[in-house]
Amino acid sequence: MSEVELMAFFLNVYNMLTVHGLTKLRPATVLAVKNFWENTCYNIGGDIYSLDIIEHGILRRNKVHPDGKKTALPEGDPRATLLSTADPRIHFALNCGAKSCPPIRIYSEMTLERGLNAATRNFVENNTKIDMAKQEITISQLFQWYKADFGESIADVMAFIETYLPEDEEDELRTQYMTLKQKVDRGETVSVGYAQYKWALNAA
Repeated sequence: MSEVELMAFFLNVYNMLTVHGLTKLRPATVLAVKNFWENTCYNIGGDIYSLDIIEHGILRRNKVHPDGKKTALPEGDPRATLLSTADPRIHFALNCGAKSCPPIRIYSEMTLERGLNAATRNFVENNTKIDMAKQEITISQLFQWYKADFGESIADVMAFIETYLPEDEEDELRTQYMTLKQKVDRGETVSVGYAQYKWALNAA
């Protein structure tokens, strides 16, 4: 398969495996299942693919887990290099079952690029909050946990978010965000906070 096909395949498998696992276990919250992401897995072609392996081992090219403890795949596992690059937009395509997760979409070779852009734009627009009185930007905790996937600094994270804001230059969210981002770029003080992640199951 091409890299585009592989990425679409593993995005779809991850989301399907999440739904399958939570449907079988029926917990009140995904956090109620011990080691859910490590132990929930499929056998594909004779190899075991857990949720952790798919997300961190393959789609993130075996970058260290956000907890900073380990990688999902052992050194030398060829699955870690199935993709040549780690696309940060995957974070807005993967659904772990929690209410704060992005909605599930179906991806294909023909629709992957458009789908990832749409998923990212939708997530950014719905999870970026501005309080001009407090000079404060609140964004998803995904940007905190995976900051290194978006760049080396909060300025890099903000530049990524800017790309996926509403395109209308007069849109209120874009206007307010850009006002505060420009202050950050000038080294002025702007508060950047992270919205608490809602781990209750998304039953919708």
